[in-house]
Amino acid sequence: MSLPEKFVERVCRDLGVSEGEALCRALDGDTPTSIRLNPHKPFAQPEGRPVPWSEYGRYLDVRPSFTLDCGFNAGTYYVQEAGSQFVGHILEGLDIDGVRLLDMCAAPGGKTTL
Repeated sequence: MSLPEKFVERVCRDLGVSEGEALCRALDGDTPTSIRLNPHKPFAQPEGRPVPWSEYGRYLDVRPSFTLDCGFNAGTYYVQEAGSQFVGHILEGLDIDGVRLLDMCAAPGGKTTL
């Protein structure tokens, strides 16, 4: 599927041709599949390339049928975009004891678990 022509024109006008075209390529390309492994359930986890900013994050080369995957149903990993896992990297090493944080992004609260 390609992006609407008027959208591409507007993005290129607003961001400049180079950045606009880069954004359109990213939006129109394949979306990578990423997961976060559950370190408390290390069996039957899918293999994947590491997400640089997430100790347990992995990029998968192939998107499995998650609902049919025994490892997913057993809780050995959580389907989560690599970008969402960046929250853990940002907060790593900060003393947030007693601090209230609000995850306003979306359910079910995956970033909160980071």
